[in-house]
Amino acid sequence: MNLPINTSIFPLNNNSVNLIRASDIHPKPIDWLWKGWLASGKFHILGGIAGTGKTTISLDLASIISKGGIYPDGSEAPQGNVVIWTGEDDIKDTITPRLIAMKANLDQIHFVGDQEDFDIFEGNNGAFNPSKDMDKLKIAIAKIGNVKLLIIDPVVSVLDKKTNSHANAEVRKDLIPLVKMAEEMNIAILGITHFTKGTQGQDPIERITGSLAFGAVARIVLVASKNTNNEGEEIRIFARAKSNIGLDDNGFEYSLDQTSIGEDIETSKITWGKFRQGSAKELLFQGNEDSDRSSIEECMEYLTEVLSDGKVLSSEIKSDCKEKGFSESTLKRAKKKLGVISDKDGFGKDSVWYFKLPKSVKDDQRGSP
Repeated sequence: MNLPINTSIFPLNNNSVNLIRASDIHPKPIDWLWKGWLASGKFHILGGIAGTGKTTISLDLASIISKGGIYPDGSEAPQGNVVIWTGEDDIKDTITPRLIAMKANLDQIHFVGDQEDFDIFEGNNGAFNPSKDMDKLKIAIAKIGNVKLLIIDPVVSVLDKKTNSHANAEVRKDLIPLVKMAEEMNIAILGITHFTKGTQGQDPIERITGSLAFGAVARIVLVASKNTNNEGEEIRIFARAKSNIGLDDNGFEYSLDQTSIGEDIETSKITWGKFRQGSAKELLFQGNEDSDRSSIEECMEYLTEVLSDGKVLSSEIKSDCKEKGFSESTLKRAKKKLGVISDKDGFGKDSVWYFKLPKSVKDDQRGSP
């Protein structure tokens, strides 16, 4: 029995939520781009430590889709267009040579370039900004048509510069437009990210750099690892760490092979190996994950390189360290070991902090006796 509405408490207007009756919903199956691994209309994450070939794996998947090729499990890919945005690798000397080595259909691979309309007075220099310009990208993707996959490398680039990448609510808010874009355009979106250094042995989902929201928002989380078995042989594993829409285990061995596409162009490609059963955590640590250098040593090397030419804003260093997977404690310990100096310019609200190397480290960098 429906009771009458008290309009003095609940005024009748159009500012209400649209409630949808479950019986009016027509269930539909998952539209798999690669069954169990890539789904149309869904947001995915691919994470791993540095040097595992995450970007190269994503380019191999792009290559397979561009030509309607064969996935590692022997299934056939639906042919379509792939769109790639990269903020880390050069598309001329790195990305395209890899695609050529993988025999991609280059006519169906599209890179996100600069914007056609820009206004320097509005702070827009024409460069595509993933945190602000996704609506413009949606229009460009719609014009191309038949886009199956969008790769974003690194996925942290979609966060607003004011967003704390370790704050779940803030990160989730910035990722929702990606989720909606995937759903509305029925494309698979694959974001590339790092593992936090020094997290060996933990659950792979918890190792994703930054907020747990990255792994939570993604419907499927894929991981890549470079291991060494008991015989000292290198084993690389590509595994499924999480899936909200299917199986969340198993993986494939792969190798990152060097090749050439001309007299002067050396590049790399993926060669897929045998299917492996087990959870991502089991597969990643059946051998010993390649971590010869401690995260502190790697951070020290990074600080030495970036500060060798002079002082740098501490905020820039901290932001860069987050993207590279260095924890705050690792940064602090690396600074202490190197003797990095914190220096302040200005007073009050106008003050800014810098990091700089001590004179002894600078002298070592220059080869001084």
